[in-house]
Amino acid sequence: NHLWFVLGLVALVGGCALGYTRLAKAPEGRFGTYRIVEVQDLAASDLVPAEVKKEIPDMIVKELSEQKLFEKVERGSGGSGGSILLLKGQVIQYNPGSRGMRYLTGPFWGVGKGSGIVNVKFIDKSSEKELAEATFEGEIKGGLFGGGIDETHEKIAEEIVQFLKSN
Repeated sequence: NHLWFVLGLVALVGGCALGYTRLAKAPEGRFGTYRIVEVQDLAASDLVPAEVKKEIPDMIVKELSEQKLFEKVERGSGGSGGSILLLKGQVIQYNPGSRGMRYLTGPFWGVGKGSGIVNVKFIDKSSEKELAEATFEGEIKGGLFGGGIDETHEKIAEEIVQFLKSN
């Protein structure tokens, strides 16, 4: 009985956020050849909260800055010149789900699941050539007190950073 209690507690407290990457266009060359990465706000319909359009790019910038994959990581659309990799994205699906339902059911059955899908184009800023395109998804099924939708934002940002690292 203690084992079942511990396993249940770990599942509820540990959270159940997942991330996925779907490649639409394979990268041409390595992203590591760029010195600067510029991350713009996400485009989205008016149905997507404004903070989502800014929060995910902010998380990407923070993670890239901490990992020091590039000499400089910029937010917005400021830089010009060569050797700038531009990340331009669009929220193509957003569903906050129901935190209350996630809290009541835990990570089981996917009741109240929240999710978000972001399509990102990786562009050489000077030539405006699209180098790669991928879709990144974050999903929350449970967690402590039902888990927050911001956990899906974190998963999307982590997937994007991992994509940059591996390419």
